[in-house]
Amino acid sequence: MPLKRSRVQLLIGAVRRSAIICCMKAQFQSHSSTSHFFRLTIPSCCKSTSVPAANSSPGSAEPSQFKRLAATTEVVLLNTTIRFVEQDVDTFLPYAKDQEGMFAFVLYYRLPRTAAADAKMKEFHDWFVKETLALNGSFYLPYRRHYSFEQLEAAYPQIQDFFAKKEVYDPLGLFDNLWFRHYGAKYLSEPYKIALSQPVVATSSLAPRITEIRVPQVPTRRANAFRDLLSNPLLRQNFKDGFLTQIFNVMDHEQLFRMILKAARDPENRDDIEIYRALQRQVNESSGPVGAALKTWKQLNQLSAQKSELTREVCSIVSHLGKFGQLHDLLSIGDAGRLVLSLRRALHMKGQCWVAHDAFSEDVPAVMERGSLDPVGTHVSWQLMEAGPFLEVPDASVDLVTMMQGLHHIPQQHLPGFLQEVVRVLRPGGLFLFREHDALPALMPMLELAHSVFNAVMGVTDKEEEMELRAFRPLSEWRQILETTGLEDSMLFEMEPYDPTLDEMICFYKPPLHLPRPSAPLVADVPDVVPNQLPEAVASFVETAPKVLLRGILDAIDGLLDTLPSAVAIFKERLKAFSSGQQLVAQSLVDQAAEPVLKILENLRPLLAQVDFTSPADSSFANVIPAEAFLVVPALMQKVKNGKASANEMFAAAVIKDILDTLQGQKADGPKKTEEAAAVEVTKQEVETLLRKVLEEFPQLQEENAIEGMGFPKRATQVVLSRMGNISNVGEVADLLAAYLDEEAWIEFRAALLEALHDKVPPSADAIFRPKTTWARALTAFLGSRHVQPRSQALMMCQYVGLEQLPGMWRTAQALRRSQQSQQSHGVVSPAPIRSPEDAERKRNLQRALNGLTPPLRRVEMTEGHQRDICDVAEVVSASFGYYSITARPHDVTGQVQQMVSNGKLCLRNVDLCRAFGVGGAADGLRRVATGNTRQLEIRYRSNQVMPPEHLLPRITAVLERLRHSGWTEDRHSDDGEYTWYKLNEWMQVEILQIFGQSLETEPWYRFPYIQFMKVYFDVLFQESNIVQEKLGLKKAFGSMAFVTSLVPGLLMTVLFAQMKLLAIPLLSMPRFGFGGFGESYDESRAREQLVVLRPKDAPKVDWKNLDERITDITSPVEGLFIMKVPTFKALTDICKILAQDENMTVLQISAQKQVQVKVSAKGNDATINRELSSLAGCEIVSRFAYPTDGVPGPASTQWALCIDVPYLLSTIRACDQRGICVEQIYDFYC
Repeated sequence: MPLKRSRVQLLIGAVRRSAIICCMKAQFQSHSSTSHFFRLTIPSCCKSTSVPAANSSPGSAEPSQFKRLAATTEVVLLNTTIRFVEQDVDTFLPYAKDQEGMFAFVLYYRLPRTAAADAKMKEFHDWFVKETLALNGSFYLPYRRHYSFEQLEAAYPQIQDFFAKKEVYDPLGLFDNLWFRHYGAKYLSEPYKIALSQPVVATSSLAPRITEIRVPQVPTRRANAFRDLLSNPLLRQNFKDGFLTQIFNVMDHEQLFRMILKAARDPENRDDIEIYRALQRQVNESSGPVGAALKTWKQLNQLSAQKSELTREVCSIVSHLGKFGQLHDLLSIGDAGRLVLSLRRALHMKGQCWVAHDAFSEDVPAVMERGSLDPVGTHVSWQLMEAGPFLEVPDASVDLVTMMQGLHHIPQQHLPGFLQEVVRVLRPGGLFLFREHDALPALMPMLELAHSVFNAVMGVTDKEEEMELRAFRPLSEWRQILETTGLEDSMLFEMEPYDPTLDEMICFYKPPLHLPRPSAPLVADVPDVVPNQLPEAVASFVETAPKVLLRGILDAIDGLLDTLPSAVAIFKERLKAFSSGQQLVAQSLVDQAAEPVLKILENLRPLLAQVDFTSPADSSFANVIPAEAFLVVPALMQKVKNGKASANEMFAAAVIKDILDTLQGQKADGPKKTEEAAAVEVTKQEVETLLRKVLEEFPQLQEENAIEGMGFPKRATQVVLSRMGNISNVGEVADLLAAYLDEEAWIEFRAALLEALHDKVPPSADAIFRPKTTWARALTAFLGSRHVQPRSQALMMCQYVGLEQLPGMWRTAQALRRSQQSQQSHGVVSPAPIRSPEDAERKRNLQRALNGLTPPLRRVEMTEGHQRDICDVAEVVSASFGYYSITARPHDVTGQVQQMVSNGKLCLRNVDLCRAFGVGGAADGLRRVATGNTRQLEIRYRSNQVMPPEHLLPRITAVLERLRHSGWTEDRHSDDGEYTWYKLNEWMQVEILQIFGQSLETEPWYRFPYIQFMKVYFDVLFQESNIVQEKLGLKKAFGSMAFVTSLVPGLLMTVLFAQMKLLAIPLLSMPRFGFGGFGESYDESRAREQLVVLRPKDAPKVDWKNLDERITDITSPVEGLFIMKVPTFKALTDICKILAQDENMTVLQISAQKQVQVKVSAKGNDATINRELSSLAGCEIVSRFAYPTDGVPGPASTQWALCIDVPYLLSTIRACDQRGICVEQIYDFYC
């Protein structure tokens, strides 16, 4: 039957009424459909269509083709719709062209996202297009590009004109898509194709600088706002339920609204300013100590929520503009830097920051607003009422300018200059974000009243309220003003939900918006307002255990309610040391401070007890305590320190500080950021292997009550169990630990646990927290990881669950880790990078072998007046002197104590420490009497005591073996041990000739004792040969090249000296000249010795380049271990003497040799020097001799040849230096 005509507005595709089919729509899916709704067939309605003879067309489909289409399984037809479309007379490429209208057949189908299905669909599409064109129909152009150029031209003969028009109207190719690129390839001109291939730099050009910014004048204040709003039921309801409840909820909104009604309805209050004064009086009268504390608490919550909301709005706009990750330099105007920290973190800003405000303040409100005790950016002196230039900010240097205070507060005559300054500092593509009310006339009373109520509650004086400018205007007018500056409207805005004042965040940008970028912009996530310094698992720990932590806080409040009255009583008892008048004033101040604290705690406890964590979104502890609250105490302490606190504030600070000291158990500062990551991360597999060994040795850890059985507090056990609730096996625990541990922490952690396994020491709370145990070492290693960075809230919460030791251990572990980090500058050598798991394993083995080789740090405490000397000081690491009280802290006297060390001895006995350190005074004495404190001197130092050879040498052998097997050391002279012994004779040859040359300056050559010198030479040679024979065997002693190089020159020198002696006999004969010198050339590249040097990894770093430029090829396998090359001969001696000046330095090996020969000399009592040299650890006298003369007037020095174990070489040099013994030479192994 004929189809009924109908009008359908959805124009998908069209053919004439006599046509069979049109185009198709596609819905893709990632897999084949398992249930086919319909097979792809020709719709039955098309088979019954009446085709007029005049409009008929040959080429209709054969039945066999229909069957083939119906048999396919790749393409699934979901439905078919038939729509009537009237003639299109508006579009340049119309698909409904017939005057009588056309029928559109729309096929909706499904197919898999595979190449085969796409090819099958192209085959069907081609067939449908052919049938449509055969009936003089057309097809819809978008969707799949399956039709040919010929088919396109047949359906749309004007297509070539279309592309020609496109070139005319869009010469830059701004409007582009894949269809245009594909089919335009045939019709576009070559220059246009080239233009399309170039990137579009900007969507707009930089607008010319506007010389005049037009600011229409509007009233700055409106009268009778209070009564106008209250008389309007809709405004009144929106103000109460919207503004006072949702936006400015710092007081009970019902109570505040009643105060507003009372003040406005009082006939004595004639105008808004008098209503304002009455309202402010009511607010002040209603807030006693408890009310003020609760209002402050709500203000902190409001500030935190406001930061979060404003940051969300900024991120939303920046993300929609595609600018996320592209903004780095920030200018914050009009506040103390409220959003600086959150925006820098949320937008990943890495550049400079300026804060334009009246003055930097350390007051508590300013600290709360910026979220930091310290400045958050470079301060720019700027007054709102002047709105002057930003003198400190260079031109085109800022990516983001924010002003959240509102432009309506700026005097209208200064607004053009202010906006010009914003344009000046913005870079092209930079954003200007500000908030303004859409001040329509009906909304004016709401805006006026919102500002007045805010000021009244926040304590703004009536004078300031009266002078405040409120030049409100509609947003359309603000946009017009901004557009005259040359900035362009992004047409984006954000607003806080339920804000009845319509305070919208608007964004303008300095064109062009986008500059060429190497990569596409990222999409910003909505950030937390508080920096997330917690690792993921620790954050999860806090999130999953809020009820337990809240229980701990309630217990702490209960404890304070019990102990605070007693503490006040004790404090009053100490006041008896003051005069009666002073006692009266002090006791009054104590009562004034203590009473509000007690009331606050009494009212806060039921408030916290009613907290109900009803949903995951509300379960965060941050919803109970805002992050800004944790800055109150340090801000108050800073104010006390700077001498700006009132008496009440000082006593409040004292009470809070004592509470926090009790909770924290120490007085250390908060954590700082850690260093960058190591090269290789710890893998789950290696952690899991270690954990399985622990479980095999201690199976009780697998029991259900294992944590409780270890002796942890009940609350801590509940927290750990709640955190471990989702972890069901060892692999998941290993995965969690691997995420926390970095490479350095893993080395220490693994070594400590393996020692615990070896010693069979089971874990317990006592073993974990007791210093110097293997389990405490493992925990310290874990806490020292760069991944373990809890925020201050988490550290404080540890106190509430019985883990009060953890914050102190974390700070100590992080400080130790920072001291071990290498400095990448100048000649300071860092440990070699880890390039593979094999490197990491070798490094761990080497690190374990090094443990205990260097002396540990020692800690000594002495009370003033009872000091003693310390006789084994190699280095003073830190020293402090004083005591802790409300207003006092120990002084850092590290520098003074370091200067008091002489020859390894720190002399403190009978020293006036106050005078030596410049501390004390009458005020300090009075304070100590009041507090009952005594000064303490605390010193941390490293001992210079050396380990006995029977303990030290085997451990060094293990280290050197691991170095050799790992390829760090070269096998340069491992078979040349005899050379160090025969080098004595080689150098005696040089010394004899030097002495001979020096003697010629004072006496004739014929008086030189030639024969005596050679006798001494051969005596020493045979002594050295006996030593080599004893240590290395007969072949090395008399058959090695070292022996030959000592024997042959000695024989030649003997012959020469004998000739010289014969020539000297005839005294009256003319002496004959002509003998030559003795010498040989050297290979400079081989004249090097390799030193292995050990230094404590937590000792100050060494700049090797400044130490001696002859030290080369410096490497560091691990922290504290260095391998280097130095020249042979005299240079080896010089460099070793330089190294000996550092008490922390130890040479472990010289060119694969563990012993070395050293010659020393001295003048004096030989027997005494013999005893002193023999008493040195690792030192043995192997020879003693004396030349007939030193070549200078006076008695000759005695020479000693010493056999020294290399690890004791530097300590021997230091000992000789202290005893006045000259170290002449360290004999090398060069051959």
